[in-house]
Order: sequence, then C-alpha cells, then structure tokens
Amino acid sequence: MTVVQFTAPQPTLSPAADSALLAAIAARDGAAFAELYARYGTPAYLLAVRLLGEHDTAEDVVQEVFFAVWRRAASFDPTRGHVESWLLTSVRHAAISRLRGKQGRARCDVPIERIAGLTARDDPQAVVEAHELR
Repeated sequence: MTVVQFTAPQPTLSPAADSALLAAIAARDGAAFAELYARYGTPAYLLAVRLLGEHDTAEDVVQEVFFAVWRRAASFDPTRGHVESWLLTSVRHAAISRLRGKQGRARCDVPIERIAGLTARDDPQAVVEAHELR
C-alpha cells in the first residue's frame, strides 16, 4: 500500500496572483506552470484519489487536467471565479468522467467465449444478463 504524504498547498497570494499565473501560462511560460502545479498539484491529486480510490488513475486524471490547463489557460475568466475552484472543479469532472467510463465498460465486459456461438437472431441483452447471473 502506498502512503501519500500530505503537504499543505502554498498559500495563494491572491486570486489576482493566480490569474496572473494563468495569463503567463497562456503565453507558454513554463515557470508559471511549475508554480501553479506547486500550489495546486497536491490538492488536485488528493481530490482525485478520494474520488477514484486508485492512485494510478488519480495521477492520470491530474496529469490530464494540468495538460488541459496548459492548452486552455487563455480560456480562464477571472470574473467567473477563482483559479483554485476552476482547477479543482476540472479535476472533479475528469474523475467522475473516468468513473462513469469504467462502470460502463464493466457492464459491457462479456468474455468473447460467451458470445462466439451467437447468431443474428440471438438477443444480446439476454446473453449479457445470463452472464451477470452466473
């Protein structure tokens, strides 16, 4: 079992400072991106772990969200909220999407051996339900 060390996020100087970081990221400033990650990487990861229950998947979600921040930093509108809220909401949405995708794949996961003998007249839903009852 992996133990996650919690390090408190660095205090935000102000919402304006975070907005300035995003403006710099929009101009492709790598140092600004590193600063944003230093401030919010840990809270984003801990939120993803809490929602997903898996460390590897949480890391993937946080990476995807920060990559999206790099691509879409210019779309942030400081009049609509704070950077922290925007970022953590993005993590939450990505984690929930990941959960929904896993659940959907799990429901549809039927071994090929079970459907190999099916014909066009067979009811696929009945085959899946019979598999779930076993």
